[in-house]
Amino acid sequence: MGMSASQARLLSLQARQSNLEYQGQQINQERTILSQQATALYNSLLAMNVPTPPSTSDFSTVEYSGTDGASTFTLGNIIPNGNNTYTVEQKYTMTGHYLESAGTAIVTDVPATIKVSEVTARGTSSTSYAQPDDTIGSGNTVANGTTIMSQADSSYELQDGEQFFELKEDANGNSTFVAIEASDVSSVASGRLYVLKTAQNADESSGTEANYDPATSYDMTGVTAGTYTSGGISQSSISSYYIKNGSTLTKATEADFDRLSDGTYQLKSSVQGTLVERNSSGDITVDNPDSTNPNITKYVEGYACMSVADAKDALGTSYSSYIQAIRDAFTEYADADKYSDDEVAQAFSVYFTKSEGSTTQVPHFMLTSDLNSNLTNVNGNSYVDTYNYLANGTYTSTETKEDCLLTFDTTGRITEIRVPTGYSDNGEVSGYKTISLTAQTGYDEAAYQDAYNQYEYEQYLYDKKNQEINAQTSIIQTEDRNLELKLQRLDNERTQITTEIEAVEKVINDNIEASYKTFSG
Repeated sequence: MGMSASQARLLSLQARQSNLEYQGQQINQERTILSQQATALYNSLLAMNVPTPPSTSDFSTVEYSGTDGASTFTLGNIIPNGNNTYTVEQKYTMTGHYLESAGTAIVTDVPATIKVSEVTARGTSSTSYAQPDDTIGSGNTVANGTTIMSQADSSYELQDGEQFFELKEDANGNSTFVAIEASDVSSVASGRLYVLKTAQNADESSGTEANYDPATSYDMTGVTAGTYTSGGISQSSISSYYIKNGSTLTKATEADFDRLSDGTYQLKSSVQGTLVERNSSGDITVDNPDSTNPNITKYVEGYACMSVADAKDALGTSYSSYIQAIRDAFTEYADADKYSDDEVAQAFSVYFTKSEGSTTQVPHFMLTSDLNSNLTNVNGNSYVDTYNYLANGTYTSTETKEDCLLTFDTTGRITEIRVPTGYSDNGEVSGYKTISLTAQTGYDEAAYQDAYNQYEYEQYLYDKKNQEINAQTSIIQTEDRNLELKLQRLDNERTQITTEIEAVEKVINDNIEASYKTFSG
């Protein structure tokens, strides 16, 4: 190799060597950055709090109960007064009139028009049995298998093949057995409920009747089922009817109807116009007479809302029961001296629904303040919380007793409470009523489940974050391995170049030495 060629090759190799060293420095810098990122991820993993499942012991409480006369109660909040006396809540479990939460209903402003359907029949028809003139009578018997109508009460449980009937009078005053559903038994007047059954176990030879009271039973053998027609609507449902006279629509009132012998109502023949009923799918669209009624401010699912006081006539004889239900469900109105019935009635609104084929108006209650507050749900609709009436609802009535004395055992549990029964003129307690208490450890399953659900959610977030960190760490490790391989390849190449540089330098040195020897020779 010539001198000049060797020097050129040396310079080329040295340049390549410098470039490899530069690339190696860049790779090492990238690996340093990856190492810092991995350290940061590891530190974030160390900083994460591992979720701890809730302990059932954290949701165990001691509940104290006692008996005061015929009523049972549990203790609520206990507040020490600082003079060895306590203010104690006694929560009594009561049964009676109550309003039960029924969810929510969409509300709208009073519409200018409504749809109504024309009432084509003056009454309702149903399959029924005509009533024979006389009962079977005491001392008489019928053969086994005879079809009889036997009087029953609301506690009667139907057997296979039996059917409830109500003894009614039709529009012409004729007595008739009308078939009813078991769910309607509670609304049947006393002595009017009958069961269609088959006589069994009769002993005709000894004159023993079958399983029924012959004085209140009817032999239905040979009686043909007929059709029963009543006046059609009940007193409570009149408020949902209108009278359409040309283009004018007016609310129907009781004065527009005749009361028939079966207690139902039929439109008077002297009334000008057609009887129609509000119906969202009705085929007649008319001006809404309620749009000018100052007592109606909103509509709930198509039904006009009015205050309980304004609906008093529609509530009828049950009005006082509904007021009591409001007081029982909303304890802030419990004090009759503070809120009169009319004041309670004005605080609540009511609308009535009627099931298809039924003439019974069912009231639904809501707070008037809620009705007018235009609350908005997730769909953008205005809504209101609604409540239904329960005649035998179970509810808690809370009474707060002051200046109570408590007795504790060695474990710190309360064994008895002494409740003041009177006060002297100077305000001192004049007597106490001592009530023994029973302590029972309770467990708030709902609260524990909520806490456990929260734990599972936090565990999910922890696992998700852990997986994300592991995935990112895995990516960094892969990148680092790739850089390490690349660095190893560069190092191998650098070693080869270094070896070649040494060889070229030897050639150059040999050439220089040979040249000097030639001229010195």
